[in-house]
Amino acid sequence: MQPASGFSPIHFGILLLVFLTALGIRLLFVNPDNENVKLFRDEQEYVQYARNLIDHGTFSKDRSATNPIPDSYRSPGYPMWIALSMKVGGKYNFLSVLFYSQAALSALLAPLTFLAGTLFLPLPAAIAAALLTTFSPHLITTAPCVLSETLFAFLLSAAICAYLYANLRKTPVLLSLSAVLFGFAYLVNEIAFFIPVIFAAVSMVFQHFGWDNTPGSAARRRICLFLVVFAVFPAAWMMRNALHLPADAERGSARAVKTMSHGAYPDFIHKDAYFQRFPYREDPEQPAFGSSFGQFFRILSQRARKEPIRYATWYFIGKPYYLWRWSILQGVGDIYIFPLSGDLFAVSSSAGAVKKIMEMLHPWLLLLAAAGLPLLFMRHRKEPDPAGRFRLPLYFFAVCIYATVLYMVFAPWPRYSIPFRPQLYLCAMWVVHDLVRRVHRWTARRT
Repeated sequence: MQPASGFSPIHFGILLLVFLTALGIRLLFVNPDNENVKLFRDEQEYVQYARNLIDHGTFSKDRSATNPIPDSYRSPGYPMWIALSMKVGGKYNFLSVLFYSQAALSALLAPLTFLAGTLFLPLPAAIAAALLTTFSPHLITTAPCVLSETLFAFLLSAAICAYLYANLRKTPVLLSLSAVLFGFAYLVNEIAFFIPVIFAAVSMVFQHFGWDNTPGSAARRRICLFLVVFAVFPAAWMMRNALHLPADAERGSARAVKTMSHGAYPDFIHKDAYFQRFPYREDPEQPAFGSSFGQFFRILSQRARKEPIRYATWYFIGKPYYLWRWSILQGVGDIYIFPLSGDLFAVSSSAGAVKKIMEMLHPWLLLLAAAGLPLLFMRHRKEPDPAGRFRLPLYFFAVCIYATVLYMVFAPWPRYSIPFRPQLYLCAMWVVHDLVRRVHRWTARRT
């Protein structure tokens, strides 16, 4: 079967159906009574940022009631989203607005996955990827949390989808929209900084090898437009930090090195497995270990020299495994970051069955995605594709590889991979499609 071309009423019907299904499921997990919801440390910090934005016009996690000190410890996008929810729902009754809006954003991931999938997958495979996104327990249970994962997942998927359609249709407006979405994604989570650069590089490779039928000068102009529009967002954030932060303000670089030190414990264990979720709590060299890049590399190199195989295994094998594993390590566990008051998986046998099926599928989806890159390049070499349509999966593999490599440097807490689930599912479904295609061709030659 070939990738779907064009949109029909069937496609629009599928888009509507997967969105409504995903939305209905996620709304069941939102507790309408949020007065007694307990917020945990990260959640409390995000809320404090939002309150300072509203009360003082200052981006700060400082709890000072009069003059909070500005900082850049966290990215500004998600606190601004919370502040918007506070404007709509009030400073003390905003959680319902926040959780319902995040349920809608999480539900939109399903049609976005389908839209992207139809560009390079046959209709059944695109539907399968959308259904995996619809029923993903991690995406479902993250929506009713005061965490940035849901907003980041939506912005990332929307930006990728807009970018692919802009390149296929040669539409500067859509390309600019993609750059804006990538910019907002960066403001929510700064790890998105290099993704537009990677996409631009992949597009230029396509054009160089003749896989994109756009003339070279036009392709370069489009890429420049895309990167310039995107660059406005990190430039504005960096300029604000350079001009308005006091010398002793907490900065994102401090959080980065702290996270690197938290991820430097093989299997997240320093000595006692009891502290696996928080290994840094029993390390006598903390907080010095995470206090600066110099201290981090000094202490890590000392430990790695004593146990080189253990640390090499951890960084190159253990970290990718932990990042993509099923169970959320730091948190409640299983699929839960924080406890949920409205947990359908715990009370409904049918929902529990869906969760169990998704858990059984998870390692196979990871294996399929991991096997995809060599298959992708084998296809590139043997089958010319001047329009570049069959090379579109490379963008999704690039995102998954980038996330994996990035968290080999930082702490690979499993919750950090949740926003990349739609890209993972699309990669896995492409591999299934490609393997089926190869089997069909092999049997055709045999007959």
